[in-house]
Amino acid sequence: MKVIFVLILSFLPFSSFADQWCEGKINRVWIGHTGAVMAHSSYRNGHTKMCSLSSEWQNINQDTCKGWLSLLQVAYTTQKDVVVFYEHDTACNELPVYSSSVRPSYVMLK
Repeated sequence: MKVIFVLILSFLPFSSFADQWCEGKINRVWIGHTGAVMAHSSYRNGHTKMCSLSSEWQNINQDTCKGWLSLLQVAYTTQKDVVVFYEHDTACNELPVYSSSVRPSYVMLK
């Protein structure tokens, strides 16, 4: 009976999504013509959208975005690490980039 149960469990799909605390340096910060705040980080080595200055994006308002932009600029200038938290996402180095970016839950200057 145990063998059958283990066999059944081995065929069930398990999600590889988990909470991610992505930590590293900010290599570039830029703002697109649409107001998108983009960051290139050492933990992703790609350009991820953090938020939007022109409109609410994925439930992140513009005031929060301004604060995050400020933290990202300080991190870039001082070369301090940031921690960006993503709920239920893939590994930090596999996060979607550009317009496919997923919503961060917070940005922390370390």
